[in-house]
Amino acid sequence: MDAPPANIQEAVRLLFVKPALDGVTIDGKIWGVPIEVNNYALVYNKKMLAEAGFKKPPRTWAELVDMAVKLTKKNPDGSVARYGFAFLAGWDSAVVHPYLSLLYSNGGEFLSKDFKTCYLDRKEAIEALEAELELFKKGATSTAASVWNFPTEKVAMIIMAPWYENSLKVALKERCAETVGVAPIPYLKKPATCGYTWFIGVDSGSKNKKEAWEFIKWMTIDTQPNGTTRMGELMAKTIGAIPPRKTDITKFPDELNDLYTATFVKELVRTIQEPNVAQGQEIKTILMREIVEAWNGRKTAEQALKDAKKKIDEILKENY
Repeated sequence: MDAPPANIQEAVRLLFVKPALDGVTIDGKIWGVPIEVNNYALVYNKKMLAEAGFKKPPRTWAELVDMAVKLTKKNPDGSVARYGFAFLAGWDSAVVHPYLSLLYSNGGEFLSKDFKTCYLDRKEAIEALEAELELFKKGATSTAASVWNFPTEKVAMIIMAPWYENSLKVALKERCAETVGVAPIPYLKKPATCGYTWFIGVDSGSKNKKEAWEFIKWMTIDTQPNGTTRMGELMAKTIGAIPPRKTDITKFPDELNDLYTATFVKELVRTIQEPNVAQGQEIKTILMREIVEAWNGRKTAEQALKDAKKKIDEILKENY
């Protein structure tokens, strides 16, 4: 990657929300301009909660587990007709990001700041996974449950990202507003959510670096007469994502302050960015596999996370 010009780096530092700034920063250096910022929140079926006698969504993880158990329904033959909660076992981010959100809410850390050590063997990390396992032990979820079953109303609660809104609108149509509720992720000790950022940059081998950076600046930093950036307008009005530039977030009230997205925007102040670590995808995949081992009851939370730490530490040792 080509390092951005100094004026673009300064603009990113000043004009973009902190999770997005963290997302483009690697080893203390800014490498591009954020174009989309994401985090996670609890998405729940308002009608199901109301029918079960719940006036509000859960605030703490203990409340979530209790409600998920009561929201789970079984068929006469004993099979599950509706799960109170669902994860998604086959997708790394859908497994790891909700877990990291719980870890952060428990006051824990994933990696050391210098990326030399994985902290998954610590008490806070083990407690976070044990908290997830409560849902499995009490029958409120299973690896057969899926976040994709939420629109079919076979799942009462999930943890999801802001971009899911369009899928819900397509699936639920006119019933979406009366069905879907969004709240901060229920916490263990304090509210927190994991985040990730997409950014755009210029290849170090480009023959047109100057022109490329000028285009990126025009698209992501320079504002139009209405005060928005072109990228911000694309993200908010067409793609249905949260633009990372501070002023863009204020310029699209219809899209970003609606019943679905408003919570995600508010939770940006509690968002802890997924670490930009070497071989990050491999590390995430390792953690996903070990978490799923625990979900399936093949390992305890402690054993799964210790096994993940051992493998991740080997990768960190090679790079830091």
